[in-house]
Amino acid sequence: MLERAVPAARLLLASLPLLGIQSVGTAFFQAIGKALPALLLWVGRQFVLLIPLILLLGNHLGAKGIYLAFPITDFISALSILYLVLRHLRVLRNQG
Repeated sequence: MLERAVPAARLLLASLPLLGIQSVGTAFFQAIGKALPALLLWVGRQFVLLIPLILLLGNHLGAKGIYLAFPITDFISALSILYLVLRHLRVLRNQG
């Protein structure tokens, strides 16, 4: 069991720091009164990225592909949220 669990846990936990970016990003949009972008970012991560990647990579790579889908999704999601937050902050800075 350890032979399979340790590599899987390493893959899943590799992107753990990125979850903080996602949480702060969605909370940022909620805090400034933009609940729809926050919801779309969260739903996009779960349904647009994660589930299709699990199906795609799972079919091609088996169980390892399923475990790889999580860090790939977290990386893409964190980059997207970081970009949107920075863009919003830049727009606010240019207005003031």
